[in-house]
Amino acid sequence: FRPLTLLELIDQLIQDEIQIDSFQNLFSLKLMVNRCSDFNYVWDQLKEIILEKKIIYTLKQNKPNKIIRMDKRGITVQTEKGEDLIAINQVEDAWHYFIREGSLERNDHEKSTYRSSFMLALFSQLPFVEVDKSPPLSLRIKT
Repeated sequence: FRPLTLLELIDQLIQDEIQIDSFQNLFSLKLMVNRCSDFNYVWDQLKEIILEKKIIYTLKQNKPNKIIRMDKRGITVQTEKGEDLIAINQVEDAWHYFIREGSLERNDHEKSTYRSSFMLALFSQLPFVEVDKSPPLSLRIKT
């Protein structure tokens, strides 16, 4: 059994190929899909997580990324290499790539920002994201 990617789930919902036991389950699935597609919702969820955690550890090497601030410009992160602003558009682009592809690997994302390990660690904190630690390390939307 292989979990469905978000795109496969959406396609099956559109085609009515999924047997849903109740309207409530169908509504919950569609709500999750809509929320995951809405970056403003995701950004608000990330704000709550960052307020609580302050430090996000990378998934593979467990390196600390201290959150200095999060504002409309983006997220300022401090690591052993220094401090850097990850612009909100970089976070949004990575999120949309994740949603479009159904999964996100560090190698896929490296091209858009050198803070790719942090981005994966950050997204993994969301309650609707799961980590697949089998090589290559990747993220998926929980279905």
